[in-house]
Amino acid sequence: MTQLSVSRLLAFAIAVVASFMLGACATTPPRLRAEVTAFSQWPVSGTDGATYAFERKPGQGDSLEHRAYEALVAEQLDRFALRPAADGRPARFTVSLDWSVKKQETSTLVTDWPDPPMQSWGFVGYSRFGQPVYGWRPWGWGGYWGGPITREVRQTLWRREMQLNIREAGAKVWEGRAVSDGRTEQFSVVAPYLARALFDDFPGVSGRTRTVEMPMDAQPASLPPGSGAPAGGAGTEPSRTPAPVSPATAPATPAR
Repeated sequence: MTQLSVSRLLAFAIAVVASFMLGACATTPPRLRAEVTAFSQWPVSGTDGATYAFERKPGQGDSLEHRAYEALVAEQLDRFALRPAADGRPARFTVSLDWSVKKQETSTLVTDWPDPPMQSWGFVGYSRFGQPVYGWRPWGWGGYWGGPITREVRQTLWRREMQLNIREAGAKVWEGRAVSDGRTEQFSVVAPYLARALFDDFPGVSGRTRTVEMPMDAQPASLPPGSGAPAGGAGTEPSRTPAPVSPATAPATPAR
């Protein structure tokens, strides 16, 4: 095999590997990590088929955005056999929802190790007359290299938080909070995933904080059509099967 053929074969192999790696990166969806903390005095039995209604603060009742997030929570409640109370009928549980987005400025020290120069200036030998000669020489002859460089990297992150309280006869029986830091301030993008994270392992171990990780869809998860979250006996949207979630083993910089 000629040297030209070997070079072409090597170039083809590199192109194939590069295409595969680019394709893998393009098809891997971003992931969301959320810190979930829950406190519970949830009844040990008798909750299947129990009814609930949303309790809203002033200003929440006429917010279409807030009611859309309630619909996301209603989907999760349906997974655990909790049903919206019928019109005019009292509910066993009342559910209240709060959410927020806060800006955070972060600063991290990063150490870079720049490549050493390919050449350095210094002694290269003697002339035929015995005089020392100085000039550019290949790296490794003892030239100077500045070494690692430490710099400060600043970035803006957004803390997205969803809080949920469930009460029975006025007494709180479950409260949970899901917090996720990321680069988007659009709460509607992360709300479906925070709702799923809240109910992962529901009702959970009281007082324990867990890291829940899940893939984010290539297309932003859509909110349920309309504002069908039940409040005081109103109807709810049909439930959808949530994407699987799993506890994360190590924290990482959020993707979204």
